[in-house]
Amino acid sequence: MERQVRFPAFRASLKDELSERMVAEMRKDSRLGDSGLSGLGMLLAPALVGGAVDAFVTPQAISAMVQEGKAPKPDLAKVEPETGTRSESKKVRQSWGYRDLDTFAVTLTRDDQPDERVSLLMKRRNLFGWKLAGIDLSKPE
Repeated sequence: MERQVRFPAFRASLKDELSERMVAEMRKDSRLGDSGLSGLGMLLAPALVGGAVDAFVTPQAISAMVQEGKAPKPDLAKVEPETGTRSESKKVRQSWGYRDLDTFAVTLTRDDQPDERVSLLMKRRNLFGWKLAGIDLSKPE
């Protein structure tokens, strides 16, 4: 597995995606409003996410993410792989296709969370080689 992942590129992509999601959630949080806490949180979010992602992204964590079809949440300190057997309600569906000539996406969606999806982005390394180099956590349109 380690040979199939470009870890620096994958970590950078995950940091960007989680930072965007964290900032969006802070903007929606009515308790913060327009206070200075909201601005401070938005400034600190990338640093907090960056450290957590560097510790989180391992071959085992990527494998668990693929098996569970679940994206890590912005609060990465609490991320733990699920244990036990997968029930039918947690079945992971896969779809795949090219995003462009050099990017192939494998999109994972869980039956119990149809509004959440994880798209793993494979980037072309040479003419025939592909490596996992990114992630897309955007909501389906």
